[in-house]
Amino acid sequence: MSTNTKTQTRQKQNNCEICMKSFSLMQYQHQCKSCLRAICYDCGRKGLVINFDLKKEHKVCPVCKNEQEYLEKLINEKKLQYNKNSLNTKEWLQYNCIDKAKELIINDYYYQKLEESKKNLTQQDYENLKLIKLYVIQMRSQFKYSMIEFDYYLTKYLIKDLIKDKTQEQIKELLDSIITNYVSSVLQCFIYDNPSIKCTYNLVQLTQFLLYFHSQPLVLFFINLLRKEGCLKRLLENAQQLQDSEIDALQEIGKKNHQIEQTDLFFFRKYLEKYANSMLQSLFIDFLNVPCIIYIFDRIFKYKDYSQLEDITALLGYLSLKDIKLKGQDDEFITNQIRNNTTRQDLKKYLNKDDNVEQIQKRNTYTKYEEIFQSSRQSIEPQNEIQQILQLIESYVLKQQPLSNRQQELIKSLNPGQLQIIQNLIELQGQKAQIESQNLPRLNSINQNMLEKQVVNQESI
Repeated sequence: MSTNTKTQTRQKQNNCEICMKSFSLMQYQHQCKSCLRAICYDCGRKGLVINFDLKKEHKVCPVCKNEQEYLEKLINEKKLQYNKNSLNTKEWLQYNCIDKAKELIINDYYYQKLEESKKNLTQQDYENLKLIKLYVIQMRSQFKYSMIEFDYYLTKYLIKDLIKDKTQEQIKELLDSIITNYVSSVLQCFIYDNPSIKCTYNLVQLTQFLLYFHSQPLVLFFINLLRKEGCLKRLLENAQQLQDSEIDALQEIGKKNHQIEQTDLFFFRKYLEKYANSMLQSLFIDFLNVPCIIYIFDRIFKYKDYSQLEDITALLGYLSLKDIKLKGQDDEFITNQIRNNTTRQDLKKYLNKDDNVEQIQKRNTYTKYEEIFQSSRQSIEPQNEIQQILQLIESYVLKQQPLSNRQQELIKSLNPGQLQIIQNLIELQGQKAQIESQNLPRLNSINQNMLEKQVVNQESI
């Protein structure tokens, strides 16, 4: 892929935004090429900046360098690739009691619904789905630094064989088109199952983000999970702001959890009125860096404590109070400060506070469940496998029914011994059918003789 160099500038600052040293003739101001922070020489690190230059490393701040290292480690450890199931998939399914057999059913269900929707969606639904491409282009053009890097490393495999002799703009259009197709397939199934739901920007954004971790069938499953839990309601609404009663509730959370002083409540409420609705509607995808978003999604899909979304909204306002009081009218400044200054450690520290007894109990319950699940998993999976093989024998071998997608996948996973048993049963079934066909004329003859004897006996009587 060719170099993608951009000129990025920012006004002069008085201090290094990392160590707070004053800039002077002896202490020059440098700039992080990723997030544009003003940094001194000592705080500079070297890193590849995707949206600046793909050929060589440039100066970045410690925060961006740590994020780069975290994302690189995460991608490798969790085996992340766009539209592919990862170790995150495995973990989230375990917490929702989904084993391999149920996962195969989820896959079958998705492709069945995809075919049905192609034939039966209304013209109005198709018109609504056309918005997805516009939303994808808008969304991807607004990516910030950590999301740009995350997206680049997970989607580059989609076009690696298609980019020869193409310009940067052509590559972007090609990638937008491929991602639009993936997102459209998932939401086509979702809207087909839920006719009252219409496609929104936030729903497209959620689907696109989940595809970083899961295949299309599992993305549909997790979106449906949010719908059943009622958490999806905000993403489907187009309300511009929260009601006063909702703002009041969020303000009370801030007062209770962070002891916000009375003199600061005015600024805190202004923050809630301006940003809370957008944060909750986007599940923070538009407001935080990738490590923070992943941490929040992990909490949602594992512990299902959706009240934490309101808690996080209040927390971000509390952490940003100084900036809000300083430049509360500058939306770009505030959102950049929230994104730049909120770390995964901040969220982790807050969500594990010692005085939050209810959350600790819930977390301990899930931790205990995970230990039990892992210890019993080795015994559960063979039982499921045996049950599936018996179903396969009954439907395919004995009843001679066509194989479903799930059964075809099962046959691929069988070991040689199991395959030999299936083959032997098929051969025995074939021999049985052959014997029955050979005996059929003889059986018909015997039946005919018995019938003739009955007729003779009746005539003699």
